[in-house]
Amino acid sequence: MAAYTAVISLLQTLDQRNPQLFHGHTAELNSLHATAEYFQKVVENTSKSRFDTEKIKTLEEKIRVAASYAEDVLELKSSRIVKVSSYPMLEDDIVQGLDGDLEIIVNRLKGRVRDLDIVTITGTGGIGKTTLAKKAYDHLTISISKQTDIVNAKNYDKMDDNELVDLVQKNLKGRRYLVVDDDIWSRDVWDSISRILPNYNNGSRILLTTRENEVAMYANNCSPHEMNLLSLENGWKLLCDKVFGPKHDHPPALEEIGKEIVEKYQGLPLTILVIAGHLSKLARTLEGWKDVARTFSEIIASNPNKCLGVLGLSYYHLPNRLKPCFLSMNSFLEDFQVDTRRLIQLWIAEGFIRTSVGSRKSLEEVAEHYLEDLISRNLIQAIKRRFTGEIKACRVHDLLHEFCLIKAEMTKHMHVQRTHPILPTQEYNVRRFSFQTLSYSVENCFKC
Repeated sequence: MAAYTAVISLLQTLDQRNPQLFHGHTAELNSLHATAEYFQKVVENTSKSRFDTEKIKTLEEKIRVAASYAEDVLELKSSRIVKVSSYPMLEDDIVQGLDGDLEIIVNRLKGRVRDLDIVTITGTGGIGKTTLAKKAYDHLTISISKQTDIVNAKNYDKMDDNELVDLVQKNLKGRRYLVVDDDIWSRDVWDSISRILPNYNNGSRILLTTRENEVAMYANNCSPHEMNLLSLENGWKLLCDKVFGPKHDHPPALEEIGKEIVEKYQGLPLTILVIAGHLSKLARTLEGWKDVARTFSEIIASNPNKCLGVLGLSYYHLPNRLKPCFLSMNSFLEDFQVDTRRLIQLWIAEGFIRTSVGSRKSLEEVAEHYLEDLISRNLIQAIKRRFTGEIKACRVHDLLHEFCLIKAEMTKHMHVQRTHPILPTQEYNVRRFSFQTLSYSVENCFKC
């Protein structure tokens, strides 16, 4: 199953690629697509075979690793370009509720410490990290050397890594500088960047944003600044900004339902912006807004590039071992608080949890580590903890839940049948099927 999922995911990535991002590599990509289709047929045939089980498992594992690696390379290539040119534009619109965060970040950047200081900002995708970093940069009153042409992206491809390092170090030599590193995904990336930034003990600063708490702590073991979801008041202000303009000239009859919409979408700025874009195209009627409040899934699914694309980056950067665990969260209803012990039992029963050779850790301990890892990556929220610090209950944000549903469907990891299908009706060939309905209470099924 893991091999089949990896191959289908690779084919989906190849089919959806932007040709402009891979100009000059058409032949190689067509060859890769043909190979992936061949792998798909192989895996489908081996699943029906009853002979030489161990050899089949070995072959499937090699196919899974190869397909996952190929997809990772494609996603990293496209995300480096797409995320810079498209996704931050959404965050540029987030201006509400950042005053307190801004004050904290600016004060840290303006601190009197002479040593090179690294200030880190963490939070889930679409929460406004990039916007906060830009606003902090704009509000700084410290003296920063004028920008040079090294920010011109057109020159990058003409230089090798050593030339780029020399250019950066030459321009920073002896200067007091501020470098903003946005959306850092791994320790290795941070190591590559940090080793070329000199420390002249002159009060230079590095401002780093990341979705990974582990990366933030690795860059600076002081507590990172973690961004929180918007309050109801600030969420409503953001919605009004985008729908009615800065004067917030809205019909009084829409305020109550408007705040219900904001509350439903749980304070994630990205979601509110997408919904605001949808509302701005509708007539300002009570019935129209009530309909929006009822059709969250359809609106999000109809804006995949604006909304789900941002969250997709978090998913694509997950280690392969964590992807099925994350996708399994679509087994539960939106807003459902999942008992972690039952969740861990589910992961183990599905075969998602594996121990390394010679490891003394139990499957339960490995599963707990997986869960903590997903929480550290801001993909799962810890709702309740026991006095020992152990996670008692968890959940995913509605937007991430919607992403799980769509991604699980695309990769044939699971089909979830709801009143309003998230994808067009088709013949389903999946191993997992979940029928979800809101017509009755399920609170007693998984008590925390």
